[in-house]
Amino acid sequence: MFASSEITTIALDRGRRLETVAPRHGHGRTGAGVGAVVGALTGAVIGSATWRPCTKGWGCIFYPNQGEQAAGGALVGAAGGALVGLVIGSSIRSETWVPVHTAGIRLTVAPGAAGINVAF
Repeated sequence: MFASSEITTIALDRGRRLETVAPRHGHGRTGAGVGAVVGALTGAVIGSATWRPCTKGWGCIFYPNQGEQAAGGALVGAAGGALVGLVIGSSIRSETWVPVHTAGIRLTVAPGAAGINVAF
């Protein structure tokens, strides 16, 4: 019996190299990066397109110019896009096959044999 409910699968590829499945992993980092870039571009475009000049005289001292508003939109968009991308990327799971280092152990499986022969 196995101690855990997870069974490790081992397979041979075409070159007869022993491989096993590595732990599954998500793509949160990639998703966050793509989301940040898309969000920054979208935020910059929206920030620039929604800018209006200030007409209040001295009340416009701290009013942003069009470039500053576009930069602010890019920052907000990048943060939001990174968060959405992180969630989506983390939900996409992949598995990777990695070679098993046998350290001189030889495994032979013969057709019709009653078992597996392990030699050192």
